[in-house]
Amino acid sequence: MEISTALIVKDEISNIKNILPDLKKFSDEIVVVDTGSTDGTVELLKEQEGIKLCFYNWDNNFSNARNETLKYATKDFILWLDADDRLDNNNILKLIKFKAKLDLNKIYFFKLINSVDNTFSYQIRLFPNKKGIKFIYPVHEQLEFDRKNFDISFENIEIIHKGYEDRNVLIKKQKRNIQILSSIENKDFYVFLQLAESYKILQEFKKSEEYFLKSLEDTIIVDKNKEVLGFIYIELYKIFILQKKDINKAINFLFASVDFAEYYPVSFYYAGRFYYDNNEIEKAKDFFVKFLELHKSKKYINPVPLKIQDSCYYFLANIYLKSGDNIKAEKIIRKLLDKFPNNRNYLRLYEKCR
Repeated sequence: MEISTALIVKDEISNIKNILPDLKKFSDEIVVVDTGSTDGTVELLKEQEGIKLCFYNWDNNFSNARNETLKYATKDFILWLDADDRLDNNNILKLIKFKAKLDLNKIYFFKLINSVDNTFSYQIRLFPNKKGIKFIYPVHEQLEFDRKNFDISFENIEIIHKGYEDRNVLIKKQKRNIQILSSIENKDFYVFLQLAESYKILQEFKKSEEYFLKSLEDTIIVDKNKEVLGFIYIELYKIFILQKKDINKAINFLFASVDFAEYYPVSFYYAGRFYYDNNEIEKAKDFFVKFLELHKSKKYINPVPLKIQDSCYYFLANIYLKSGDNIKAEKIIRKLLDKFPNNRNYLRLYEKCR
């Protein structure tokens, strides 16, 4: 099977210089839609061999621009990327090998890692080049397709997103997103959710809270998006804790999320932290163990900290130490030190175990 790699760009000359050599290693076709660059991006792309360069007048809608790339893609599958995405050599090799296994009846999720906050989630990045598949929503675009016609596959191919490493760029993008999202007339839970996320990044927590709550009013979210529901309750819990307001309501949000932990296991982790901080270590242990059991096989579609599993083991080691079970505590800490031999917290805890 062959892959068309599709990007939309605007003033991305530095990122294009970085990503193009890697794209050429695995792409059978590279489609780039420019939405109005003035920094030399277009001139650079015109100099490159094998680039299908097209143009689109920017209309404050990322999905429209993405869908424009689909018009020009001619290969079996389409891989969509941002110019500030990166694949290391290991994942490029994985992708090259993976091409031989591609199935035209499948939609593929890849693991997306945000380099700024070290969170990960799974996102549709590769899909068959078939009619009826398109992007929707003007910001944080999502792929729309008939789920009856395709199987879903989660692959351990990692993409690093580096687009928010500059705090000023991050703020600028969130303000742009808020402006676009606010202009949508018929807002659904997803639009409210993205508004909430943007305001959270801007640390406007009251606004963020308002839009998280609005997203909960959409009945579709309860019926079809139970992971998202668990995620929203946890985000509300964290916002209330950050603002140090109405702790009882914060706790209600936490345990509302626990009801959906089957779909969003992170809820068990935060419940464990809650009981640990309140020195109810047996309850904390139960929730941490439940989290680890579900987390190991869960493919999240909402952001989750990369080190949350390590953090869970760390708290479990502390619990075993407090309970007098030094052997179990030491066993856990040894595994953590194998991964992070210079971590001071792990080293201190290891000394206590001996």
